[in-house]
Amino acid sequence: LVGFLVKYMNEHIHLNKNFSAMKPMLILPGVSILVVFLANFFIVDPVFGGLNAWLQQMVLTYKDSSEVLLSSIIACLTAFDLGGPVNKAAGAVAIGMAADKVFPLTPRVLSIVIPPIGIGLATLIDKYVVGRHVFDEDLRVSGKTSLLLGFLAIGEGAIPFALANPLITIPINMLGATLGSVTAVLLGAVQWYPLPAVWGWPLVQNFPAYAVGILVGVLFIALTNIFIRFHIIRKKEKTTTAVK
Repeated sequence: LVGFLVKYMNEHIHLNKNFSAMKPMLILPGVSILVVFLANFFIVDPVFGGLNAWLQQMVLTYKDSSEVLLSSIIACLTAFDLGGPVNKAAGAVAIGMAADKVFPLTPRVLSIVIPPIGIGLATLIDKYVVGRHVFDEDLRVSGKTSLLLGFLAIGEGAIPFALANPLITIPINMLGATLGSVTAVLLGAVQWYPLPAVWGWPLVQNFPAYAVGILVGVLFIALTNIFIRFHIIRKKEKTTTAVK
C-alpha cells in the first residue's frame, strides 16, 4: 500500500527545479510516514486490534478444555494466514499459556512448519503421484522455496499458493496442521519453548512423536493438494473437450 502511494506521489507531484531534491528526501518519505501513521491509528489498529483481542479471548475461553480441542484451535489459527495477524494473535495466547505452564507450545510450533513443508513437498511429488504436474512452473519454483523455509520456521513461503487458490490452500493447511498437531500431542510430544522447526528440535520432549506429527500433517497437505488440483484440472480438460 505504501509502495503504491509513493509511486502515485512520485508520478503526480511536480516541483520547481530548485526544489526537486526535496521530493525524494523530504516530501515522499514525510507524507508516507504520516499516511501510514494515520491509517494505523484510525483503521488498522481499531479493526485488527479488536480482531486480535477477540481471537485471544476465544482461545483463553478453551484453555481448560481437552488438549485435543485446544490443540485444534491453536493449530487452525496458526495455519490460517501463514504469519499474518490471526497467526500472531494465536501465538500471543499460546506463548502466554506456555509461560504460565498452562499448555505447551507443541501445536503452535508444529503448525508453523507443517503447511509450508506440505505444500512444498506437493510440488515435488505431484508428477509421481498422479502422473503429471498439477502446479504451474512459477508455483513449482515457489514450492522448493516453501519447503526450505518451512524447515527454518518461515511459513510465508507458502503464501503464493494461498494467494493463487485460497479456497483450496487455506482449508487444507488448517486441516493438515490440526491433524499433525493433534497426532503429536496425543502421542506425547511436548515443546514448551517458542522455537519451531530445526531450531527447537533438540528441546522437544519425545521427538519421535513430534516427527510423526509433522509427517502426518505434511503428507495430508501434500496429497490432498495434489488430488484436489488434479481433479480440477481433469474437470477443466473435460469441459474444454466437450465444448470443442
